[in-house]
Amino acid sequence: MSLPSIERNLRRALLDPDFHRKHFVTGHALPGERHGRLLYPQTKTVNAVERLIANARLQRKGPRSLVVRSARQTMKNDVDATVICRLLHRYRKAGGIVIRTAPSYSPQLLNSRRRIEWMVARDLLFHASGEPVWRYGHMLCHDKVEVHLLSGSRGGNPEGATASLLLSVDEAHRFDRGVFEDRFGPMVA
Repeated sequence: MSLPSIERNLRRALLDPDFHRKHFVTGHALPGERHGRLLYPQTKTVNAVERLIANARLQRKGPRSLVVRSARQTMKNDVDATVICRLLHRYRKAGGIVIRTAPSYSPQLLNSRRRIEWMVARDLLFHASGEPVWRYGHMLCHDKVEVHLLSGSRGGNPEGATASLLLSVDEAHRFDRGVFEDRFGPMVA
């Protein structure tokens, strides 16, 4: 394969989640599964989320909030980990911050971390650009882009972060609305 075709495929993978998953994500089945994860309906969600993020960042217009609601066992965490990994790729040079929050650090944010690590380990684009590094136990860094895992529990202290790319909320219905607005609302202002 020539260098121009490799570069063309890398650019296409950054723009097209389907192409990325099919050609650069290996072993995307968990132990005991027969088929890989992120089938068409989930990939469609990833595409929609990415388009809205790109439009909001580039054009500074469009919805400031996007709500993706899913029933239990519909691979929400897989979709979230995929979106986060793709943002790590797409914004590694430009920079930005993704905030992932949940009502508790354990088990919810630890499960999110495990899913992100699982996705990073199987994504060949990270093998080419270098794998992201965890800092301070809650921050994943890849060049100039960061993912912060911040607990929304009453004892948590998430103040000071800015969600310039994405504020992803797991189990939003379990948050105390006042606590959420006070601690996380300013992150997207």
